[in-house]
Amino acid sequence: MLPVAISAAVETWRNPNRLRSGLLLVPLLGGLILTHYLTAAYYFCFLLALALTEVIGSKKTRRWHEVLVLSAWSGLGLVIVAPWIIKVFPYVTPFVRVQTIAGIGFPDATSFLNRVEYLWHLVNRPRSWTILFLALPIAMVSLARLRLARVLVVWVMILTMLSNEWLCQVWPFRADLTLLCLFLPMNILAAGGLFSLQRLINMVTRSSMVPSFMLILILVALSVWGFLDTISIVNPATVLTTQADVDALDWVRENIPLDARFLINVESWQGNVYRGTDGGWWIPLLSHRATVLPPGVLYTWGDRRYSLKIKEVAEQVRGIDGCTPVFWEFVQEQHITHIYIGAKGGALQARWFDACTGVRRVYMGYNVHIYEVRN
Repeated sequence: MLPVAISAAVETWRNPNRLRSGLLLVPLLGGLILTHYLTAAYYFCFLLALALTEVIGSKKTRRWHEVLVLSAWSGLGLVIVAPWIIKVFPYVTPFVRVQTIAGIGFPDATSFLNRVEYLWHLVNRPRSWTILFLALPIAMVSLARLRLARVLVVWVMILTMLSNEWLCQVWPFRADLTLLCLFLPMNILAAGGLFSLQRLINMVTRSSMVPSFMLILILVALSVWGFLDTISIVNPATVLTTQADVDALDWVRENIPLDARFLINVESWQGNVYRGTDGGWWIPLLSHRATVLPPGVLYTWGDRRYSLKIKEVAEQVRGIDGCTPVFWEFVQEQHITHIYIGAKGGALQARWFDACTGVRRVYMGYNVHIYEVRN
């Protein structure tokens, strides 16, 4: 949604007196803000780049009129989603801060090299270098001649400065997230590079057919390459549910009472947030039964006491080490009626419960185990 909202902003900038452009921008920006607060921050950084590029140093008073009109429409986009912003604002503000070397000190050599290696891993792709090769010439030329491309270059500079992790970083901007999002301005600049290449070939060959054919050929080749290179982009580590889990969850929906409560595998994810490790995490969504860990990670945006309670329960699950008194105490406190161990597995082991008095296996699929707590 970010490029669509930016496109609407550029249209509003170019035609500040056209009501239709502003009315289109407002819902697009509202939807963008509700989608992710960081992309909304990227949008307002683009507006800053637009103002810095077009207004500063300009002697035309009309430029300020364009700034005010675009700012007013963008402000209205904020207003229409204000009820939701106000609700989530207290949960976002703890992550907003300015961090400098003077405040935290320079990271140790190992941490620094690991971070650099990770950032390099994100960009070190043949398609990334190809796009950069096409984008850099047009970016350099744009600083002197091309207005809109110049805005994109300034936008990249602003995002890079805000996301710098070692000199002065402004959270929630992060270097890795910014690198991933740079595909947008870089692809637009690369498109400009392709058109410049077309004009150059046109001048050399004195023909419009040859460069047009070559441009189409390059675009098709890049598109096919990108398609083949990203067709398997899903990270296998993030796929928690197998077909065996899906079959087991269907069985749960048909055979387990609605008031059942499942013990499932959990693990720490980021910070104080916990997630499931296998198909058991999908039980509430696909089988409509309760689990010790709610689906998704948005529980951290709920009541503080509730999120701390979930964290406490998750840590208790991770502390289970067999059919011990600790396990039975947890079962009693949490009203556990069933245990689910999925194909991907986790800390909970099926062998513990196979020999556990008071627990009976009621389902076994391909590496999926479901037990009923009978005591």
